[in-house]
Amino acid sequence: MDQETVWKDTQHLVEIRRYAEALPVVRKWAKKGHREALTLLGKMAYFGWGMKKDDALAYDSFYKAAIDLDVEAVYMVGRCLEEGRGVPKDLPKAFEYYAAAAIRGSVDAQLREAICHEEGIGTEPNDQKALSLYVDLTKRLQHPYATFRIGMAYLNGKGVTKSPENAFSWLNKALALGSVDAMNQFRLIGTKSKRDERTTQDIFAIGADLFAGERPKDAIAYLQIAANEGELRAFLLLDDAYREGRGVPRSPESAVSWLQKAAVLGDPEAMHRLGRRLETGEGIPSSFPSAAKWYAEAARRGHVAAQSDLKGIRGY
Repeated sequence: MDQETVWKDTQHLVEIRRYAEALPVVRKWAKKGHREALTLLGKMAYFGWGMKKDDALAYDSFYKAAIDLDVEAVYMVGRCLEEGRGVPKDLPKAFEYYAAAAIRGSVDAQLREAICHEEGIGTEPNDQKALSLYVDLTKRLQHPYATFRIGMAYLNGKGVTKSPENAFSWLNKALALGSVDAMNQFRLIGTKSKRDERTTQDIFAIGADLFAGERPKDAIAYLQIAANEGELRAFLLLDDAYREGRGVPRSPESAVSWLQKAAVLGDPEAMHRLGRRLETGEGIPSSFPSAAKWYAEAARRGHVAAQSDLKGIRGY
């Protein structure tokens, strides 16, 4: 079998997720400096395909392939630098790699470059530059996420004059292109698209999985939707998010606000947590009488720890 056929067969194994079978060939070719094999080995190490995640191997492989001008590898070096995986975090350098890969045609890199401009990651915030990149992606590729970001720019007045009408138009275009983010945005404002067949429980399950994994930032919108639709477990995870600063900036006050909403809806765990915050003064002015009130409400609903805390605060 000739080498080209061997490599195509190996790539096919990766495509059908038979990573363990592909890995020996990928490693062998990567050692020889094969550019595509280096990039593929980097992805396998980065994502844990057929092997344990190995950030050092991922960065080393991507860097070697990037030197040989593999565009995807250049983009992935930027990812490693932004996330501090296999190399010390360096946001300005990550931005440089994104820009370099974007110039060479990487759609992922252009999208990340736009996000960096929008959020000020490794570069000064520049809403107009971010918007121009999103517009370019939309014009050339009808990119769903870029189209969604244009809609959000009009909604929030970032880089363009604020216009709810234009925002609605662009968000609908993104929805038609299959943007889940646009679908979520409509759901957040209480307008469920006909395309959206997900139940509240489906939404919560997605958010809980993202929050428990490595993408807590992506979980927040799902958890907010689920909370808006009355899923009490979502309120508790949003409390965790804001209290710990996972996926959102840390805000004890915002954490308490989610607990208050869930407590009013009758959730015993939220009542108990709220009692604790009122007792300690975390995110809310300390008040022992109010803490005792919420402990008592939770205890009445059978919350064992609340019963103990109520006894401790009252003394009987």
